[in-house]
Amino acid sequence: KGCNSAGPDSQFRVRGGSQAIPLGIAKLMKSSVLLNTTVHSVQATTAGVCVRAEDGREFRASAAIVTGPPPTVLGLNFDPLLAGPQAQLLQRMPMGTSLKFAAVYKQGPWWRSAGLQGDILATSLPPELSMPDVDVGSWASSLA
Repeated sequence: KGCNSAGPDSQFRVRGGSQAIPLGIAKLMKSSVLLNTTVHSVQATTAGVCVRAEDGREFRASAAIVTGPPPTVLGLNFDPLLAGPQAQLLQRMPMGTSLKFAAVYKQGPWWRSAGLQGDILATSLPPELSMPDVDVGSWASSLA
C-alpha cells in the first residue's frame, strides 16, 4: 500500500521512498553488498546466475537484480543475450531531465475533496500554476 495516500496514486508509491527497496534488500544481504565493484558480465543458466566483475572476481547466486541507467545496462555482456523487446526498450528509453517536488500543506489533502489526485506529470507546467514567493536563502540553509 502506498504511503500518505488512499488515492489512485497508491500503487506507485513505496512506503519509505523508492530507496526503501534496495535498502531493504541490502539489510537482508548484510555483508554481501559490494560497493565500487564494476560488473562486466551476467551469465544466466539453469543452475543460477554468475556475475563477473571487471577485476575478475565472480559471484554466483540463484538470481540477480540488474539495475541502472539504460546505457550502463546495455554495456554489460549478457549470456544469453537480452531478449529483443528488453534490448530495444533499453536502446530507446530516453534519459531526460526530470524534477520531483513535494509540497506539504498544513491544511491536509484539500485536493481530494475537489476530486484531484494531487500530482502533476507534464512536459511543461500549466500557465495557471503559481508558486508562492520563497526566501530561497533561508530555505536552502535549513537543508544544510
